Amino acid sequence: MENKPDEGSADNLPANATEFIRQVVREMGYHRKARQEVEAELAAHFEDELSGCTETQEREHKTQRLIGEFGDAKLLAVLCRRGKKRCRPLWAKAMMRSLQAAGVLVVVLSLYTVWFVNGKPRVTVDYLALLNRMSRPETAREDNAWSHYEQVVALVVQPGHELQEMPAFRNPGDAKYRNFAKLPQEARHTIEKWIEANRRAWEHFIVASSKPYLAVPYQNHRDIVDRWLFHIRLPDLSAIDLLSRVGIWQCRINLEQGRTAEALESSLTVARVGAHWQRSGTPIEQLAGLRISRMGHNEVLQVVASVGLSLSELSDLQRKLASIYPDPYPLVDAEYERLVLLDMVQHVFTNGGPGGGHLVPPSSRGPVHTAMKESCPTAVKIPLLRAALSVVHARRAETVAKVEQVYDHYRELSFLSPYQRRTRAVVTVGEMVESLPKHRYALVRSSIPSLDRMIDIRFQGRALHQATLTILALQRYRQEKGSYPAGLEELKQAGYLDVLPADPYSDKPLSYKVAGGNFTLYSLGPDFHDDGGNAGLPTGLRKADREIGSPRGGPGQPKPWADKGDTVFWPPVHVP
Repeated sequence: MENKPDEGSADNLPANATEFIRQVVREMGYHRKARQEVEAELAAHFEDELSGCTETQEREHKTQRLIGEFGDAKLLAVLCRRGKKRCRPLWAKAMMRSLQAAGVLVVVLSLYTVWFVNGKPRVTVDYLALLNRMSRPETAREDNAWSHYEQVVALVVQPGHELQEMPAFRNPGDAKYRNFAKLPQEARHTIEKWIEANRRAWEHFIVASSKPYLAVPYQNHRDIVDRWLFHIRLPDLSAIDLLSRVGIWQCRINLEQGRTAEALESSLTVARVGAHWQRSGTPIEQLAGLRISRMGHNEVLQVVASVGLSLSELSDLQRKLASIYPDPYPLVDAEYERLVLLDMVQHVFTNGGPGGGHLVPPSSRGPVHTAMKESCPTAVKIPLLRAALSVVHARRAETVAKVEQVYDHYRELSFLSPYQRRTRAVVTVGEMVESLPKHRYALVRSSIPSLDRMIDIRFQGRALHQATLTILALQRYRQEKGSYPAGLEELKQAGYLDVLPADPYSDKPLSYKVAGGNFTLYSLGPDFHDDGGNAGLPTGLRKADREIGSPRGGPGQPKPWADKGDTVFWPPVHVP
């Protein structure tokens, strides 16, 4: 056996000495060569001490005395082993320490790996309840428009295939379809029939628009087990959009039949509904609200361009339109997106440990896999690489801090117009996210939407609202003064306008020019260049096509907020 001493090295000594030496060697538990050396050294020591003893009895007595002087065999073995270790060469000591360290490291890493892989996230915050509390103002429940919007969704009648394929219905903003009387008789009949089918839904739509606020009670989908904020059930915005189209077509029918007040009320209803959804809880709803609000404002301008409104009608219309946004024009609030990402963190990070917790290796499906498969496609496909991604990913506290940093930056930028962001050379949200290390912040990089575009859309919506109020004020001024003012500042000084309309793409108000008894009101547009009121054209559109085009966009028409050209609010497209 390994611990058995070498035979023959102490055979010439008394039996008790031989047994003692072999016991010491056995207790050493060291490598063979060292044991041999210790055995030889002890045997030599006994032989030297017994060299003068000739009698057997004398040798045994002296041997017993020497054993007593050595003391306990186990203790002597320990001392011998330590002595041998101290006498090892430096390279041997270094190698031994390295092997020991490597062994400890392997054990620690094995334990850490087991702990890391078996870590489980623990959900502690109900972000759905938090979102509902944030979205619900402290006012009477009967002031909430939600119950009527629910009725709209329940009662809406979808357009049939014939209506969906109709060019006028598909492109209501196109100039050649604005005049309802000019549409083919069959198209008119089909649209009127669809409007009548949605009569009850439209009544609830009107009541909903009159309510002071909208608070949507968000819920999870019933058929989804995982209660992620990512999975909440959003309202049927397509139904709201369809009823907005009902309002637009009703406005045009009323206008054709000479019912100007009803036509304006229909377009104002659409604008009010848009404002409701702009203040809703999620960016998807807010952007839908902006689109609906734009429909309502554009239709108001078409009515003003088509009918000579009286001074009282203009004044009343301006007051009603201004009341839609009594507070500052709403931001596109990304609070929901922030909560979604924080909720995702608590679902995929452990709670506690170094750095507040680590990323659990993402599964091959679910929201995290969906979010990461574009930025880290290989890492989320292979189990080993998923585990490696979790190791290199930032810990929970650092990830949460980065999420808060990104959304705080978005909040700051939300108050800056495109012109202000350009002149101050600020870092956009997209640039900030793109600068994050790819794998260390994989979750953050994969889950942040295009927030910068949301800021631009909000400022464009505000510009349209302010431009519409300014156009109404200019019409009032002309009726009372006999001509349009030389500059917009005169409107404010005369009390027709509280605030000059800001151009989001310059540091000045919207551009205003008077010529030939009419005026032009426009924004410089995203190219930040004054093109003299020439609207942006879609790619490939000839300049001569401007005369038949529409500043609202559409097939073969100038496009609002195009990369090139101005965005013109007045004069609107000519109604045939």
